[in-house]
Amino acid sequence: MSTVQNNFDVDYIYQLNVKESRDMFFYIKIIKQGTFLEIYKSINNKQKKFLSVYLLFAPISTGWIEDNIFLQSETELYIFDIELIKLIKLPS
Repeated sequence: MSTVQNNFDVDYIYQLNVKESRDMFFYIKIIKQGTFLEIYKSINNKQKKFLSVYLLFAPISTGWIEDNIFLQSETELYIFDIELIKLIKLPS
């Protein structure tokens, strides 16, 4: 996990995760407006933003589970289904 700070709108960017196939990656961006899951795709060796999703929490752990993204909050576990473009809370 790495943290980057700068003097722009972005306060923190962290938890960069690259998919095993290296065709997608994501990171968590925390700015004054909130926490976002930023997902990028590699197309023809260029990274293009695929999706930006507002999150109600700042994940403490993240990763890839097959083609979906695992997110852990302080109290809950979630999967972000990339195909459905939906955050799904996992049962406790």
